[in-house]
Amino acid sequence: MHSHAHYEELCGLAATGQIPENEAAGFSAHLSGCSACRSLVRDFAQAGILLSATHAQRKGVSGVPHGMTERFIARARSEGIPLSRSVPSQKRRYFAKWNAAAAVGLAASLLIAGFFVLTRTQQNFSRQSASPVVLQSAGISVGPQVSSSQEAQDEAKKLQRQLARAQARVSALTTQMNADRDALDRESHDLTSMQAELQSVQTENAGLKAGASGDATRIATLQADIEKLNSVKRASDIAVMTEENELRNLRQSLLDKDAVLKQQQHLIETGAQAHDLIVARNLHIIDVYDSDGEGNAQRAFGRIFYTEGKSLVFYAYDLADPRKIDQQVSFYAWGEKLGREQPVKRLGIFHNEDVNEGRWVLTFEDPNVLAQINSVFVTVEQEKQAISRPRGKKILNAFLGNKANHP
Repeated sequence: MHSHAHYEELCGLAATGQIPENEAAGFSAHLSGCSACRSLVRDFAQAGILLSATHAQRKGVSGVPHGMTERFIARARSEGIPLSRSVPSQKRRYFAKWNAAAAVGLAASLLIAGFFVLTRTQQNFSRQSASPVVLQSAGISVGPQVSSSQEAQDEAKKLQRQLARAQARVSALTTQMNADRDALDRESHDLTSMQAELQSVQTENAGLKAGASGDATRIATLQADIEKLNSVKRASDIAVMTEENELRNLRQSLLDKDAVLKQQQHLIETGAQAHDLIVARNLHIIDVYDSDGEGNAQRAFGRIFYTEGKSLVFYAYDLADPRKIDQQVSFYAWGEKLGREQPVKRLGIFHNEDVNEGRWVLTFEDPNVLAQINSVFVTVEQEKQAISRPRGKKILNAFLGNKANHP
């Protein structure tokens, strides 16, 4: 389907009888429904008549030859142009509404119309004054008759000015059309770039969606693996707890067995010691009691099993004062040779063998030292470090110089 600009171009060709045969039918149908194109054809027709009249005046022909208007209208109607009999009193301002293509067509049509009318005028017009020109076909008046040469010249000048304005308008519209075309090209380029960018974004989005789907699958797999590992860990924790309980029981059993073993060893050692004491030939059994400076008996007491030149076992009872049970003290055993000036020998520190019984014990088995002493005593020391000479209070003194009383 053709644009309206195309039909405006055909208006100029139709006014001069130059419309192509293959366009006539479509153009005629368009004119029947387009008042703007019908008015444009009338303007073209009037412009052609005015140009021909001006040319005839310059050639000495006065007015439009008789019968030319009728022949022009008949020719237009034969081409399918329905001209009306009335002529508008004012020129319609179609030039402002034309686009660049319509304005160029108008200029070309005016020139063609002038040439066509001029040629026919030279052949048929006489020098007589022109009578009123009225197109009788279709009941439309084409325009006022040119009654004189001066009026024709004025009308031609007016038409020339209109043509100049039309040409200026054509130039401006052409410039605007070029600018619009450049802008359209830029917008087309921008649209192409945006479409390419949109395609890239869509492709990237599709990739991200695919990646997200893959990540979701991977996450689900990892979550399943984590759940399996958690189940294994819970089972392992239960197994470890069970093994720890078993190990704790085993350790306690070992401690119990070790205690029993130590007790048995102690019994064995005690039994061996007791055996040695029982069978010893020079055994001294000495009961030791403590007294204050006034001869009053003290709470602590002891018993010594002394084998001459071999061993000394000192059992002491109630060494610690219950009223001072939190006091940190140590009980040292010392040996000396009464009647001789020589250093005191340290025999050792008592250890608490039975807390409930309040029994303390010290065992000494150095024959060389035992050969140099004939008396023992105990001191209460508050020193945290080991000492080499007695400093505290003396308790539980015993003499070993008596004859053996066992066996």
